[in-house]
Amino acid sequence: MTDNDPTRVAIHVHRDFDVLIVRIGEDPTEEDLRRALEECLSQVDGGAERIVVAGKGMRRPSGAIEAFLRKLHAAVEPGGVTVRVPAPGEP
Repeated sequence: MTDNDPTRVAIHVHRDFDVLIVRIGEDPTEEDLRRALEECLSQVDGGAERIVVAGKGMRRPSGAIEAFLRKLHAAVEPGGVTVRVPAPGEP
Protein backbone atom coordinates (compact mmCIF):
# COMPACT_ATOMS: atom_id res chain seq x y z
CA MET A 1 0.00 0.00 0.00
CA THR A 2 2.00 2.91 -1.22
CA ASP A 3 1.03 6.35 -2.39
CA ASN A 4 3.39 6.05 -5.37
CA ASP A 5 1.69 3.05 -6.98
CA PRO A 6 -1.70 4.07 -8.46
CA THR A 7 -2.88 0.45 -8.69
CA ARG A 8 -2.66 -0.05 -4.95
CA VAL A 9 -4.84 1.07 -2.08
CA ALA A 10 -3.53 4.22 -0.42
CA ILE A 11 -4.86 5.43 2.90
CA HIS A 12 -4.70 9.06 3.90
CA VAL A 13 -5.79 10.30 7.32
CA HIS A 14 -6.77 13.92 7.94
CA ARG A 15 -6.56 13.99 11.69
CA ASP A 16 -7.58 17.62 11.95
CA PHE A 17 -11.04 16.74 10.79
CA ASP A 18 -11.19 13.12 11.99
CA VAL A 19 -11.70 11.95 8.40
CA LEU A 20 -10.08 8.85 6.95
CA ILE A 21 -9.79 8.95 3.16
CA VAL A 22 -9.34 5.62 1.39
CA ARG A 23 -8.20 5.94 -2.21
CA ILE A 24 -8.61 2.75 -4.21
CA GLY A 25 -6.54 2.23 -7.36
CA GLU A 26 -7.75 0.48 -10.49
CA ASP A 27 -6.60 -3.03 -9.60
CA PRO A 28 -6.04 -3.62 -5.87
CA THR A 29 -5.32 -7.14 -4.71
CA GLU A 30 -7.44 -8.86 -2.09
CA GLU A 31 -4.44 -8.56 0.25
CA ASP A 32 -4.35 -4.78 -0.36
CA LEU A 33 -8.03 -4.55 0.50
CA ARG A 34 -7.64 -6.72 3.59
CA ARG A 35 -4.81 -4.49 4.86
CA ALA A 36 -6.86 -1.39 4.05
CA LEU A 37 -9.78 -2.73 6.06
CA GLU A 38 -7.49 -3.41 9.01
CA GLU A 39 -6.05 0.11 8.75
CA CYS A 40 -9.55 1.62 8.61
CA LEU A 41 -10.60 -0.25 11.74
CA SER A 42 -7.42 0.83 13.50
CA GLN A 43 -8.01 4.47 12.57
CA VAL A 44 -11.63 4.29 13.75
CA ASP A 45 -10.37 2.97 17.08
CA GLY A 46 -7.98 5.95 17.04
CA GLY A 47 -10.78 8.49 16.69
CA ALA A 48 -11.70 8.77 13.00
CA GLU A 49 -15.38 9.63 12.76
CA ARG A 50 -15.93 9.58 9.00
CA ILE A 51 -14.53 7.50 6.17
CA VAL A 52 -14.58 8.58 2.53
CA VAL A 53 -13.84 5.93 -0.10
CA ALA A 54 -12.78 7.23 -3.53
CA GLY A 55 -10.31 6.64 -6.35
CA LYS A 56 -10.07 5.14 -9.81
CA GLY A 57 -11.13 1.73 -8.55
CA MET A 58 -14.51 3.16 -7.56
CA ARG A 59 -15.46 4.05 -11.13
CA ARG A 60 -16.43 0.43 -11.76
CA PRO A 61 -15.75 -1.43 -8.53
CA SER A 62 -14.79 -5.09 -8.76
CA GLY A 63 -16.43 -7.76 -6.65
CA ALA A 64 -13.48 -7.60 -4.24
CA ILE A 65 -13.92 -3.84 -3.80
CA GLU A 66 -17.67 -4.25 -3.26
CA ALA A 67 -16.96 -6.93 -0.62
CA PHE A 68 -14.46 -4.53 1.03
CA LEU A 69 -17.15 -1.83 1.18
CA ARG A 70 -19.72 -4.22 2.68
CA LYS A 71 -17.24 -5.32 5.35
CA LEU A 72 -16.29 -1.72 6.08
CA HIS A 73 -19.92 -0.61 6.47
CA ALA A 74 -20.74 -3.60 8.68
CA ALA A 75 -17.71 -3.04 10.91
CA VAL A 76 -17.90 0.70 11.56
CA GLU A 77 -21.45 1.97 11.10
CA PRO A 78 -22.91 0.32 14.22
CA GLY A 79 -20.40 2.41 16.22
CA GLY A 80 -21.63 5.64 14.65
CA VAL A 81 -18.88 6.08 12.04
CA THR A 82 -20.19 7.13 8.63
CA VAL A 83 -18.88 5.74 5.36
CA ARG A 84 -19.33 7.85 2.25
CA VAL A 85 -18.67 6.86 -1.36
CA PRO A 86 -18.96 10.02 -3.49
CA ALA A 87 -20.30 9.75 -7.02
CA PRO A 88 -17.71 10.27 -9.79
CA GLY A 89 -16.91 13.98 -10.07
CA GLU A 90 -18.40 14.77 -6.67
CA PRO A 91 -16.00 16.39 -4.16
